[in-house]
Parts: sequence; C-alpha cells; structure tokens
Amino acid sequence: MILQWDPHLPAFPTRRLLGHTQELFIWDDSSTTPIHCLSDHKAAIKALAWSLHQHELLASGGGTADRTIRFWNVLTGMLNKPLHLHSSH
Repeated sequence: MILQWDPHLPAFPTRRLLGHTQELFIWDDSSTTPIHCLSDHKAAIKALAWSLHQHELLASGGGTADRTIRFWNVLTGMLNKPLHLHSSH
C-alpha cells in the first residue's frame, strides 16, 4: 500500500491517492468516495511520483513484474502514453 499527498495543493482541498495492488484511487478530501480509480498496471504498483512542473501529472511504476511507468492526469483520470521498460539482462 502506498499513500502520498499532492504537494502542489496546500491551499486547496488536498487530493490524495492510495495505491493498492494494481489500482490507484484519487480522493478529494471533501468526499469519502474516490473521484478516480486508475487501473492499467499489470502488477502491484511499487512507486509514485508527482511532477514538479505539471502539477496534475502523476507517475506510477509497477516494478519488475510490470516494467511500465504510467503517467496519469489526476484531474481527468486519463492515462497518458505509458513508458515500457526493458530488462538490462
């Protein structure tokens, strides 16, 4: 399980996310229901990172079982083009 706060929204209702297995849930703190469920990974999500320049952009990585980094627009819930990684062996 991964929990990470959006560092770009301190003055607004903070969006947060929870990575559980292959899904990411995006919440607005004013609701108990997720506003987005992002589910395109083929394995458990191992890492999350917010963009420093595009505040609505979130990267999620599925580790060695998935070998893909996915870039999400957390405002729309849309997946941008994923980056497929190859083994170095």
